[in-house]
Amino acid sequence: VAGAKAESRLCGEGGDWDVLVAHFLGVDHVGHSYEADHPQMGAKLAQMDRVLRSVLSFADSRHVTTKDSEAQGPGATTN
Repeated sequence: VAGAKAESRLCGEGGDWDVLVAHFLGVDHVGHSYEADHPQMGAKLAQMDRVLRSVLSFADSRHVTTKDSEAQGPGATTN
């Protein structure tokens, strides 16, 4: 599932899930197609940053425990 569609499926109403495993093939594809320092890589990484922030924000709003929050202790939040 790509981009906005993935975000909608993960964060939309009825999006109950227990585990999230993600592989962002787009980053790999851009790296192989253009090399790591190409402007397309920056754009793709910015897109992935937005998607991950959205998913983590949704998880925080649902009081989902993440591996980071467990390591930081009770009441910790992810940035």
